[in-house]
Amino acid sequence: MIALGQFSEKDMGSFLAFARDHVLSPQTIADAVVMLPLETVDEPALQLGEVVKRRNAAAKVSDESLQEYRASVLAALDAAALRIKKNYGE
Repeated sequence: MIALGQFSEKDMGSFLAFARDHVLSPQTIADAVVMLPLETVDEPALQLGEVVKRRNAAAKVSDESLQEYRASVLAALDAAALRIKKNYGE
């Protein structure tokens, strides 16, 4: 999952195309995109930064065939950002 999360960060459009082509479930996609690098475990600011970076990348994907997957990713990242802010007061 960490590798998929990192893939999403490096190239969100290709990650979404991979998810579509390999028929990943919405839950798998959500789990992957919010799986953050281990070095962020005790660093809420870094966690939030990673989530925001991935959200910005997803928001830029304009391929119409990926919009359903993009929407799932955006919802998962928005929920993750809210959890981080709530739990750590960011």
